[in-house]
Order: sequence, then C-alpha cells, then structure tokens
Amino acid sequence: NFTLKYVDASFYQVVRGLVLPLTVMTSYFFLAARPSLHILYACAIVTAGFFVGIFLDGTIISPLGIFFGLLSSLMTAMHAVIMKRSLGIVNNNALHLSWYSNLITAVMLIPCIILAGEGPAIWDLFVGAGVGLGTFAWGSAITGSIGFLMSIASVLSIKVTSPITH
Repeated sequence: NFTLKYVDASFYQVVRGLVLPLTVMTSYFFLAARPSLHILYACAIVTAGFFVGIFLDGTIISPLGIFFGLLSSLMTAMHAVIMKRSLGIVNNNALHLSWYSNLITAVMLIPCIILAGEGPAIWDLFVGAGVGLGTFAWGSAITGSIGFLMSIASVLSIKVTSPITH
C-alpha cells in the first residue's frame, strides 16, 4: 500500500516483479537451494524488465515508492522461504503450519490495532449498542475461513514445490 501511495499502479507491478529474483536469492541463502541456469535466465529477464521499467518508461519515479516496492517484494520472498523452512519444525504438516502462522498473525495484529488508534472503535463494537456486531461477526467468519483456506493452499504449494515455484 505504501508503494501505491508513491507510484502508479503500473509501476507498482514493475517493482513487485522483483519477487522472483528475490525469492531465488533468499532461497539460496536460507535454504541452500542452488538455482538452475533456466531460473537464473528468468531472473535476469525479470530484473532487466525492472530496470527498463524504471529508467525507460518515462513515468515519474519516486525513490520512496521504489524502496517500499522492493521491501514488499523482499518480504513476500522471505515469507515463502520461511514457510518452506518452518515445515520441518511441524513435521511437514501444512495444516499445523497454517494454524500456527494464523494464530501468531492474529496475536501480532493486536498491538497494530492499538497503535493505529482503532482500539476505541473495536471496544465500542463489542460493548456499545451492538450495532453492526452481527455483520462484523459474519464478515470476520467468512473472511477468516477463506483466508485460512488460502493459507493452507499457499503452504501446500510451497511444501510440494518450492518457494520459487510458489
């Protein structure tokens, strides 16, 4: 979201396109996965496209937008690599890894909610007049269920293939 604050949506896709090369790099460092020549060629093409998009597109670029896009791509790459590495901790059980990662995310979200100043609104939702509580509960149940299924699908994809393929 910070990337989109500083660059156009088309440029956002250029910057986020670095997920592939960054995943290859993080896989090499954290999983000791040696990439094949085909993967390195693909990464070279993607990286060349990144530089063409930055320097030859003619759009106004923001260094801060590029920074946030690179950071976003790096976090996405590292997430996939960490998931692959974490599978060994839960005996290669994708369901357990999904449960743990979602639980940790939910707990880590609490301080973010408070720091963002959303605490009073949530408090009013639960102890206030109750207006919208049913909608909130249904929306949370549906979103949470679909999100959990997507988490399982992602972990299974990483487990069966690799972070690079994912």
